[in-house]
Amino acid sequence: MVDNVERIFLIGFMGCGKSTIGKLLAQRIGWQFVDLDEEIVRREGMPIEQIFAVHGEPYFRRLEVLLLESLLAHKQTVIALGGGTPAQEAAWAILQQGLVVYLRCHPDELFRRLKDDNNRPMLGRVAPAERLLLIKNLLQQREPFYLRAQLIVDSFAQHPPLETAAFLSQLIQER
Repeated sequence: MVDNVERIFLIGFMGCGKSTIGKLLAQRIGWQFVDLDEEIVRREGMPIEQIFAVHGEPYFRRLEVLLLESLLAHKQTVIALGGGTPAQEAAWAILQQGLVVYLRCHPDELFRRLKDDNNRPMLGRVAPAERLLLIKNLLQQREPFYLRAQLIVDSFAQHPPLETAAFLSQLIQER
């Protein structure tokens, strides 16, 4: 169904819909779906917040790249990355072995989606009132990496995930 592509990497800021849209896209094209963060949680036996608290962010970032590399063995797989994974230069040698899609989302929409989410280690340590500023700052740091993607698709509130997955599927097939 998708010629010349063995894996699709979905990148973007936390809350942009990588996991939700990734599952729908994988179903639509008949591929497997892997959520990198869920795989890390499964392998480490603890939630990401706890990994950050116990081992620190550098440990977590190394885990991301190691696990991402191990996923290259998977073909016909849609892989949703954590928001910070593409901001690591080491990840790009791996990402170049698939089609990279950036699910772009406006900071105000990200804030709307994330303002009450206390399960995100990067957001959990700041008060909800300060989250918009943190989102804007982190997005500004990460967006140059995100913009390296071969495809950029906007993830808007007015487009439900199913519609975005269908659009993305069509874009990929037309490449």
